[in-house]
Amino acid sequence: MGEIEFNDVSYIEKEKIVLKNITLTVSAGELFMIKGSSNVETKAFLRLINGFIAPSSGRLKIDQKDGISIGSNLIPFLPALKAREILSLPLIARGYSKAESDRKIEEIASYFSLSEFLDKKVKELSKDTLALLGVSKAVIAEPSLVLLDTFTPFLEHRVAVQVMTYLHEISVDYEVTVVMVENDKRLHPFAGKILHLEDGYVKELVGEGVDLNKLMPFLKI
Repeated sequence: MGEIEFNDVSYIEKEKIVLKNITLTVSAGELFMIKGSSNVETKAFLRLINGFIAPSSGRLKIDQKDGISIGSNLIPFLPALKAREILSLPLIARGYSKAESDRKIEEIASYFSLSEFLDKKVKELSKDTLALLGVSKAVIAEPSLVLLDTFTPFLEHRVAVQVMTYLHEISVDYEVTVVMVENDKRLHPFAGKILHLEDGYVKELVGEGVDLNKLMPFLKI
């Protein structure tokens, strides 16, 4: 998975400008955070990368020289499906065997404390469990690009740190590119770069890599 390049990208939805003249680069293997003045603009940013929508103007380029696979929490779950079935979907799509799928489901469920919920239906799950299920579904098939809409507001801070530690590790150890919405400043040390959108414009783009001095207290938890 290579770089993601926005070159003067704008997006208009229902005659309203959602994103305006976005020019920036997300590096391969980077944990890239977005904070915005509305969830409409942050969702549009993720959906553009995912290919759910196309720029109204400008150019969005994703370097696919090594192939690309995307995991995300952008698609709502069907209420009647069980958590185990939700987690199996990306594995089936990537061609995993049933034995390997079962192993990976048990592994990720154990890490994110979802084991007791695997055979419960989506409609029976709490918001915090659904948030963890969304992240688990996004990462379980080992994609090269992970796109995550906001999920940490539904989690205790301790659990959010656990999830962020996992995302940090896969970005560093396996060069997985992670692009996520995150407004909680306490979690910003995990990011290589932080994009601040305001009224569709880039207000600020900060960071040149993870600040290890700020991150170490989290990793010692």
